Amino acid sequence: MQREPNIKTPRLVLPEIYAFNPSRDTLGGTSYLIVENTGNILVDCPLWQEVNQEFLSQQGGVSWLYLTHRGGIGKQVKQMQSFLGCEVLIQEQEAYLLPEVKLTTFKREIELKEGLRGIWTPGHSPGSSCLYSHKEGGVLFSNTLAKKRV
Repeated sequence: MQREPNIKTPRLVLPEIYAFNPSRDTLGGTSYLIVENTGNILVDCPLWQEVNQEFLSQQGGVSWLYLTHRGGIGKQVKQMQSFLGCEVLIQEQEAYLLPEVKLTTFKREIELKEGLRGIWTPGHSPGSSCLYSHKEGGVLFSNTLAKKRV
């Protein structure tokens, strides 16, 4: 793996939630890591570079890669799944975009664990979805944006 000098380590944006630098593979989208003691969740694809691979390993790996929409799919989802050994979750209408990846799909909702739920929502692609986390009073990850409920 080649390391690019301008790629920085993800930054802590809320307790147990890290934001990766915007990725050119997802047209500038930001992905997030939700740290959970029952398994970490990666929301959308970060740039698949050594610094991000090392960071994810240091955080204990990834149990789930949750893709919020087609724009959150990076170029190397299959390699990410292989490296991380994670389950890839996506709304069923976007699944055809990843024919070589072992996927878990859902129609309307999927509960990863208590307090962590994927929800099919209107968006700019047919399979747009949000991931809701109970952390910090509620955080909604949607189309590569995270919003903290106030």
